[in-house]
Amino acid sequence: GGQPRVALAWLNRALFLQPLDPNTHRVVARALFQLGATDQALVEERLALESGAESAGAILAESLPRARDVDALWNLVGDTPAHVDLLVTELWRRGRTEDARALLDRALLTFAGQPEATALTVTAARVRLQTGDPAGALVFLDEAEQKGQDVALPRAQALAALGRRRDAIRTLESAVARNPGDAEIAFALAGLLLAEGRPALARAALERIQPFLGPGGPRTRLVLAQADTYRVEGRHGRALDLVQTAMRLSPGDPGLHRQAAELYEALKRPREALREVEVSLSGQAPDAATRAWMDRLRTAIDLETVRALDPARGLDALDSADAGVDPSQSRRLRGR
Repeated sequence: GGQPRVALAWLNRALFLQPLDPNTHRVVARALFQLGATDQALVEERLALESGAESAGAILAESLPRARDVDALWNLVGDTPAHVDLLVTELWRRGRTEDARALLDRALLTFAGQPEATALTVTAARVRLQTGDPAGALVFLDEAEQKGQDVALPRAQALAALGRRRDAIRTLESAVARNPGDAEIAFALAGLLLAEGRPALARAALERIQPFLGPGGPRTRLVLAQADTYRVEGRHGRALDLVQTAMRLSPGDPGLHRQAAELYEALKRPREALREVEVSLSGQAPDAATRAWMDRLRTAIDLETVRALDPARGLDALDSADAGVDPSQSRRLRGR
């Protein structure tokens, strides 16, 4: 029981010599946790963050489970709002939505009027959006915009959630004119245009962002967004070409094989569709929905085989092949 106290004494000495060393703050925090001094330990975790610790995620993974209420969480905030957004986002990701909202509300009250707190207003708007209150989000966004924040993207999301899709599109079009290289705004605009039934305009928005995207994930995202515009138009062959391009850019992605399977099925090519579904499974057992899909594709393959063997269907195929040939020549060909 005395070992943590002895270690803590040595660590305090180390902190006196190197007060800005994040690793020492973290070791002190662990010792304090062992001693049951949770509030002090959380303060040390905050000091590690403020001292430039490289892995904020690791600090939060260790500290958040021990900070069980808003009062405990406040030890991770300190005298500035610098880490509030990070804390709220991580709490939300972990399903602690009530704690996230309570921490954010306290921060808004505590740091009101401080210039660096303006970003918290955008965070508050985002939280309102995620909890189904787009009108409340717009109130915060108006406030943030008055303080010089660029809020085009969350404003468009709030407007779309309120059913004001065309206003959202106009908001994003203005934002694209100001920031032509902002990929998130361009993708959001394309998505809204697609939802509005304007796939050609969505494609044009995607083409404008193309020069600003690097290789890898952003390029794959662009190609798949372009594929969606053709899919909406019923141009499944062109959409399939783009999905296959995405498969070359991101090999081994099972989701892309499933997209290819859907397009093959739309093109009435069940054999290729089934093959892509099987590849997407990578040897794993299919779930009930996938199993039903595979059964449907196998049925389509069987019907395709039966049609190919049906003599009447064979004559139809011959008539089709003879299209444009003189009828007497066609009859002579059949008589051979």
